[in-house]
Amino acid sequence: MARYIEDQILLDEKTSALKAIKLPQPPTGWIRTIRTALRMSQAELATILQMNQKSLHALETSEANSKIRLESLEKVANALDCDLVYAFVPRHTFHDRYVDRAHTIATAQLASIENTMQLENQGMKFSAKKVDALANELIASDKVHWSVNV
Repeated sequence: MARYIEDQILLDEKTSALKAIKLPQPPTGWIRTIRTALRMSQAELATILQMNQKSLHALETSEANSKIRLESLEKVANALDCDLVYAFVPRHTFHDRYVDRAHTIATAQLASIENTMQLENQGMKFSAKKVDALANELIASDKVHWSVNV
């Protein structure tokens, strides 16, 4: 098995636990949610962060609106004695996504051939087996690309 496929499968295994958590961001953001859970006022957290209350309010608002910088989140997380966890959680496995892309490319390539043959009155349809075979060939030869428009 190719190294990149092994890497995909390993990454899929590592991210599967994150996928199971399904932890949505609170509507008011994590900063305000955790601060209020700790019964900490904005003024108290602002003092810990060595900033004014207005700046902390701006941070809470920017986080709730998904506009905050990671650097700022990390600073606040440390002040709240939390770890900032930053990850991409795949909707599907990386390997499945890669294989799907290979099938998309194979289907497009074979459709182009079908179209050409129909224009020459030699119409034919390629089977799903042929698409699978070409997709597997693309994977084996590391020719699955994302920049190709299909």
